[in-house]
Amino acid sequence: MRIVLLEDDYLQSSYIESALKRDLADCEIKVIKTESEFREKLDELIAWKADALILDVMVRWADPSSEMPEPPEEVKTNGYYRAGIRCIKLLQDQNSTVPILLYSVLEKADVNWGKDLSERNITHLSKQTDIQPLISWLKDSIDPLK
Repeated sequence: MRIVLLEDDYLQSSYIESALKRDLADCEIKVIKTESEFREKLDELIAWKADALILDVMVRWADPSSEMPEPPEEVKTNGYYRAGIRCIKLLQDQNSTVPILLYSVLEKADVNWGKDLSERNITHLSKQTDIQPLISWLKDSIDPLK
């Protein structure tokens, strides 16, 4: 099972990654920490043929550094509050049909989906200390015959 995790909080990404590797057999995980890294690796992620994507909604643009990439206008305007949504839009623009889980502290009603986004392969799940709902979603969303 191949999973992409977009999460900029080190403690959360470590916790999720450990739980997935513990509870799911043969689980490979690519952890992406920023929106700019997701954009930079988009072609690679699509070619990797992930079975599922777990995306936080609020992710920073880039790690602070002297060589930090300049954000596009939409990032400057909307900030990190919509990073996960923008990443989904990029995937949909590439006709990706991989199951996507928006895994966020935001409630579904608080997520500004935007008019250009299709919710066809997207599920929302609120982050909580119990990781089992995330594990259950993965098991239910991924075709075991792949």
